[in-house]
Amino acid sequence: ISEASAASPPAALAAAEGFLSTCLATPDGRCLLVQVMQRFKMWKTVLGSRQLSPNQVVAILSIATRKQLPHVLMRSSLRSLFGGLLRSSFAQSMLPAYLLGSATASVDTLRQAEELCVLLKSHCPALLRVLIHPLLASVLAWHKREGWRHIDFDRAKALGELSLAQDPPVPLPLSDPPEQDPAAAVASAGMPGPSLTYPTEEDFRSPGEFQPKALPRNKETGAFASTEEYLETHFRLLRADCFGRFVESMFYRAFAQEEFEGLPATAKFGVTNAVRFYSDIELAGLNPVPDSDAAHWTLCFTPPEGEDWLTPSRMCLGRLLMVVAFSEAGNELFWAVVSHRDPWLLRRGILGVEFVRGDPLLLLHCLDSQRLTGTSHHARLCESNVAFTVTYPLLRTLATTLI
Repeated sequence: ISEASAASPPAALAAAEGFLSTCLATPDGRCLLVQVMQRFKMWKTVLGSRQLSPNQVVAILSIATRKQLPHVLMRSSLRSLFGGLLRSSFAQSMLPAYLLGSATASVDTLRQAEELCVLLKSHCPALLRVLIHPLLASVLAWHKREGWRHIDFDRAKALGELSLAQDPPVPLPLSDPPEQDPAAAVASAGMPGPSLTYPTEEDFRSPGEFQPKALPRNKETGAFASTEEYLETHFRLLRADCFGRFVESMFYRAFAQEEFEGLPATAKFGVTNAVRFYSDIELAGLNPVPDSDAAHWTLCFTPPEGEDWLTPSRMCLGRLLMVVAFSEAGNELFWAVVSHRDPWLLRRGILGVEFVRGDPLLLLHCLDSQRLTGTSHHARLCESNVAFTVTYPLLRTLATTLI
């Protein structure tokens, strides 16, 4: 295996090297998994390279066999991680060639290769019999070359079981087929946008800025005094049109419940319908989008009883969601859009989302702290009626122009 050739783009090589360095420097296994899945396009590019240096081969092997990687949570993410790795040229040619042809392949590297074989059997057994042969053969050939001096009974038994695996072959393609991205409009718009685009907790406590009497008037005749006045007027009107009902509903239902009880029946119905709440929130995994760095998360919640999920009145594609969680610093707001909707999964409280503002790693931390401390503060998922993929591109353009 040679170092990356001079013909390879220097920027691409630097990006790949930086990506691997960042992953290796990540101390926590779950954070490492998130790093890889959030930049899955880069991960696939690195795995598919045929110009990996020995150091890069060892680095990828170290990332894939990280001991702290979770084995219970994020199962779908682990299947994607190891399934893509098993299909790649890294497992099919680069790593076997390194083990067979490099004099620097150490016993520790061989141990990691053995561990990788075991992990592949655990996470993608259906692909194993079809695709494991080059890697497993190179491991066995290394041991034979070394006179079987570096193997004990348990590891020999494990390798033998892999060699005799009876998993039936599954005729899956060696690369994932392209999928239609339901949030393509969001991704192409370049989210996340300016922070002022999204409502804050202060807006929910004091929603006066979103009330009609506080909004500027659009000119039906005549010109605006300046370009800035024109842009700010349309930004504030569009932002109020997008978030106004959501902000009003959060105000009444979270901070002004007594005032809510005094509203007329029709107003109550509008406030109640503008936000729907769900509890028992969990982030269960990451689902990479082919040919994209966007990461779609699997979010779990407790579904309401009797809801007809076949009628797309709830959790529509592109619908804006907000998760409220609690950290040491106080309330944290995380914004996401619905990126995958399946009625059968929704009946079980499973939804695909893409985060557009807020760090999912912080949300994971908040949810972990909630479980460990048994705090009375629980995360809540708030579903709006905002069709965000329609409104967002113009809202973002106006906000960016104002900044």
